Amino acid sequence: MKKNKFLSGLGAKLALAVVALTTTMFSSCSNEDIEIDVTPVNAKAIITPVVFAGGQDVTSNATITYSEGNGIYEGASIAAKTITVTATYNNLTGSTTVNIPALTAAQVWTKTAIIILSYGKEDLDVKQEGESSFTTETVSKEYTHDNPSDYWYEVPVTYTKESGSKVISSVINTTDNTVKELINDYNTSVQTEEVTEKFPVGAHSRLVVQVEKTIKTTKYNITQKTRAGETVLATFEVEETTTAVKADGNKQIPGHGHAPAGHGHGHGHGDNGNAGGGIIIAD
Repeated sequence: MKKNKFLSGLGAKLALAVVALTTTMFSSCSNEDIEIDVTPVNAKAIITPVVFAGGQDVTSNATITYSEGNGIYEGASIAAKTITVTATYNNLTGSTTVNIPALTAAQVWTKTAIIILSYGKEDLDVKQEGESSFTTETVSKEYTHDNPSDYWYEVPVTYTKESGSKVISSVINTTDNTVKELINDYNTSVQTEEVTEKFPVGAHSRLVVQVEKTIKTTKYNITQKTRAGETVLATFEVEETTTAVKADGNKQIPGHGHAPAGHGHGHGHGDNGNAGGGIIIAD
């Protein structure tokens, strides 16, 4: 019995020791002794613009703005929003919209916004450089045919007709293809053809046919209206060629009077095409 009492007393002492040890271990892990730093990861949205003009990547030279912020959005969370991205380069302006979804912590979202800059033809104005912006050169050729008979008839006249226009010089201050297309619209090429027409000549009258080829050279500007005024995007010169024919078959033959008053201008002769072969006006 004494032995059991001894063991019981020893067990009680050991139990007290374990409790004491346990108390000491937990007290060493108190809030005052251990600090844990937790850094939250924010949500992030990134817009990357890419700008093209005239088929070239001009992003590095373009001015880019955003309807909100600077293209990088960060926070514990990000609400859904729509951002308008605008790019300006060489007097060209274009924009696109980007829809950012709602983001929570640790979410990262990226979007490439592509902007292609170009003019619409309705945004541009083509006009002469000034009142003295053109010159003309006229080359005239004349043919006369006398009909001393009592009959009127028709005379076939063959001449060279030239018409069309071409751009002879240009200075373009933009890479935009729309401006180049506007200038190219004036390149219709000059067409040359041989034309034969019949002109009537009265009895006892002279036929006078004048062929006038006019070359008109005009300077044009292509401008774009901006808040600051008008910006000249290009200057070019166009050479336009036209041919005009004037005929009068009732001129008086010098030294020869018109048909007698009673006869008017005489009668038609044959098939009205009896002119004896026709007339050719050489270049």
